[in-house]
Amino acid sequence: MSQERELELYFGPQHLGMVGNFSITLKVQGDKILEASANPGWLHRGFEKLMEYRTWIQNFPMVCRINVIEPDSMEMVYAMAVEKLAGIEVPERANYIRTIVLELARLVSHLFGCWAYANMLGFDTVAQWAMYHRDLILDLFEELTGARVYHIYIWPGGVRRDLPEGFKDKVLNTLHTIGSCIPDYDSAFFNNRLFYERAKNIG
Repeated sequence: MSQERELELYFGPQHLGMVGNFSITLKVQGDKILEASANPGWLHRGFEKLMEYRTWIQNFPMVCRINVIEPDSMEMVYAMAVEKLAGIEVPERANYIRTIVLELARLVSHLFGCWAYANMLGFDTVAQWAMYHRDLILDLFEELTGARVYHIYIWPGGVRRDLPEGFKDKVLNTLHTIGSCIPDYDSAFFNNRLFYERAKNIG
């Protein structure tokens, strides 16, 4: 592609790096983005209206679907709203368990973001690492909640069940496995010259 020639490109909504119906119209010159026009698209599923006709407990399976990548944070804010309205006090242990779940969910979200970004930039190996490490945490969620994605685990008043026996060690081992690979992410992706060429000062 000539450096002098300007092109108009459509990025999304079908691009694998984009989630939902969001798209961007880009004016590019070589690898540089000159202009970007965002189109949020329409992905309204009518959650609010659907929830009006259901009881608070019937809404839990819907709440986690608001954010597929990190559904636990949606469960948390909904549970907190119910607890505030009903005057429910959460036990200290349940708060600790919630924190662990939310931190694991945050890691899953970051790893998914790393996968998407690496995939878009052509770093297939890094993308596979990120998806593999994400899968390790999803295994933990499956053991804890019975589901890999939609957990419905955080509940008004606490959590649905206590941590299974040996769960703490499994979490620590998983975090050690992922943490020991961070230098690999740095060398293969974040400190890679191609990463900077494809990401710095072009968007």
